[in-house]
Amino acid sequence: MNKYIKYTSLVFVGILVLAPAVYAEEASVSAGLQAGQPPLLKDIKPGEGPTPNAVRNELMKKNLNQEREALKNGLIKKREDAINANKDNREALKSELQKKREEMMNEIKAKRDEFKTAMEARREEVKAKMETSREKLKTDLLKIKDEKKVETVKRINDKIAELNTKAVNNLTESITKIEAGLAKIETRANEEQAKGVEVKATLDAIVKAKASIADAKAQLLIQSAKVYTATITTETALKGSMSTMKESLNADIKALRDKVKLAHKAVVDALLTLPKPTTPVEVSNKTETSTEVNNKAVENTTTTTTTIN
Repeated sequence: MNKYIKYTSLVFVGILVLAPAVYAEEASVSAGLQAGQPPLLKDIKPGEGPTPNAVRNELMKKNLNQEREALKNGLIKKREDAINANKDNREALKSELQKKREEMMNEIKAKRDEFKTAMEARREEVKAKMETSREKLKTDLLKIKDEKKVETVKRINDKIAELNTKAVNNLTESITKIEAGLAKIETRANEEQAKGVEVKATLDAIVKAKASIADAKAQLLIQSAKVYTATITTETALKGSMSTMKESLNADIKALRDKVKLAHKAVVDALLTLPKPTTPVEVSNKTETSTEVNNKAVENTTTTTTTIN
C-alpha cells in the first residue's frame, strides 16, 4: 500500500513539473498561428491545422511573388533609364543639328552679303563706264548726218544696257533661290547623317553644287560690269556695228544662263542622292523662264537694228 501511494505521488509531482512547459509551448503555437506564421511541422498534430504540403506551397508562392515583384521593379527601372537616356540623346542630337543649321545659315548669309556688296560696287563702276560710253557715242554720232538714224542708235544703245541689267538681276534672283534650295538639301543630309544614315554621296554632290553656284556668281559679277557700245565709223557700217553689239550681248547672256543652268542641275543632282523617302525640296525653275524672257527681249532688238540702213 505504501508502495502504491509513493508511486502515485511521483506521477502527480511529474505532472506538476511538466504542465507549465506544455502550456507555454501550446501558447507559442497559438500565438504563431494568430500572427500568420506557419507553425513548425512538429507542432502540428495529425488532423489539425494546415498540412505540410500546404505550408510548403504557401512558402513557395510567397517567394515566387517576391521574386516576380523584384523582377518587375527591375524592368520598370531599366525602362525608365532607357527612356531618360533616349531623351537625353534626342536633346543632344537636336542641339547639334540646330548648331549646324545656324552655322550653315550664317555662312550663307555672309556669302550673300559679300556677293551683294560686290554687285553694288560693280554697279557703281558700270555707272561711270556708261557715262564715258555715252560721251563717246555722242561724239561718234557726229559722223552720222541722218538724225533719225542717230536717235535709233541712241535708243538701241540704251535698250541693250537695260536688257543686260535686267538679265543680270533676273539670273541673280534665280541663283539666290537655287542656293536656298541647296541649303534645304544640306539640312536634310545633316539630319539623316545624325540618324546614322549613309549620306556621303549627298555630301559630295553638295560640295560640287556649291562650286557650281560660286562659278555662276563669279560670271554674274563679270556680266554686271559689262558695258556695250557700238563702234561707229561710217553711216554705211552703222547697221553692222549695231548687229555686232546685239550679238555680243546675246552670246554673253547665253553663257551666263548656261552657268546658272549648271548650278541648277548640280543642286537637283544633290537632291536625287538623298535617302528615300524625302520631303520635297523646292528648287527654283525660274532660271529657264527668266532667261527665255531675256533672250526674247534681246532678240526684239533685231527688228530695230535692221531698220538702220
